[in-house]
Amino acid sequence: ARIVPFFYTPRGVCYSLLWPLRDLERDEAITVDYIEHVNDPYLRQFYLIPWQPEDFSGLPIEHRFILSETFFQVSLIMFCVMFCLRTVFASIILSLGF
Repeated sequence: ARIVPFFYTPRGVCYSLLWPLRDLERDEAITVDYIEHVNDPYLRQFYLIPWQPEDFSGLPIEHRFILSETFFQVSLIMFCVMFCLRTVFASIILSLGF
């Protein structure tokens, strides 16, 4: 399933919009990968800290990666997509009279 946070500013309320990626069976559990964008197993363990605490004190502290131009391009695209989605959802909510 995918889940997206949605903040409705006029009322100061935050919702989680969730939609399945495939058909579900009755009583089937729904799971969400909150860090699906992280494919590197080395980095993934750090992103999982909120759900799976680990002790990383034995790991070296130097950086293993360099931010490339692609990183900044993807970040800009994601910002634009999220801004557009927020605008669309806000107009839908307002048109429904909330």
